[in-house]
Amino acid sequence: MRTLPARKIALVHGFSDSEGNAIEVVHGLLRHYPGTIVWLHNGHEPTSWLAPPPGVPAGKVTYARAKTLAAFRAAWRAEVTFFTHGMMTAVTPPRSRLVVNLWHGEGPKPSPVLPQSKATVVVAATDLWGREKARMFGLRMRDVAVVGNPRLDSAGRRHPDETRRLLGVAADARVVLWLPTYRSGSDGMHATWADGAPSARLSLIASTYRTA
Repeated sequence: MRTLPARKIALVHGFSDSEGNAIEVVHGLLRHYPGTIVWLHNGHEPTSWLAPPPGVPAGKVTYARAKTLAAFRAAWRAEVTFFTHGMMTAVTPPRSRLVVNLWHGEGPKPSPVLPQSKATVVVAATDLWGREKARMFGLRMRDVAVVGNPRLDSAGRRHPDETRRLLGVAADARVVLWLPTYRSGSDGMHATWADGAPSARLSLIASTYRTA
């Protein structure tokens, strides 16, 4: 990155391939970026999550599997890089490159300091968590981009009538969109958790009560 000249390449790598932050960045690049978009994937080309707007030329988006020679070549030459979980370009960027840490969600949860995830800019959904991101990654607040949640952009692209059709409800039905941020996981030994389960149960109980 310090010896090769930058080219008109925007590199995007999300983990997993369905990571919303990365998908919405690709959509934004299709609207605004004049160069080539290289989307790194982890085994399957993520074309099912991308609906290019009309008029996008063939070859505007190319794909490469992460940790391959093609991926490294793109990373060495890209003038701008977007990543969600740290990647091979997560080093202190030279001044000729823009490296954006999209991260992968935020809020009141434990977040370790990750000094290996070096970037020029880090993305946050709110000013509050933007300050925490600046602390975590050793950046100034002027280097934090507060842009909201990617799910809002994703939901806004579909017409409400199409949403009702997909849900199989009447054309005049009122649709309430609930998009909780939650996760489930295991420590690999004995503990498992599902952070969204209590909220989901309360919602179901309230819905049943109102129906009754």
